[in-house]
Amino acid sequence: MSAAGVDLRRAPDPSSAPVRARFRRRGRRDTAPELAVRRRLHARGVRYRVDVRPCRETRARGDLVWKGRRLVVFIDG
Repeated sequence: MSAAGVDLRRAPDPSSAPVRARFRRRGRRDTAPELAVRRRLHARGVRYRVDVRPCRETRARGDLVWKGRRLVVFIDG
């Protein structure tokens, strides 16, 4: 639990049935914007982890993760 009393290990309830359906259709990883960023970083020699939880306490999975640097990037799209 966080300081605000919200359990970060559990996903929030959907606001409506159409919202739930839209999120279920959307892919979790390898979206077009994410692939574009990954291609540019890889071409420059930057190495990273893909679709990884940065820590055990959260359900969030970072799109690009550098655990040694404690850096997580989330790409919306």
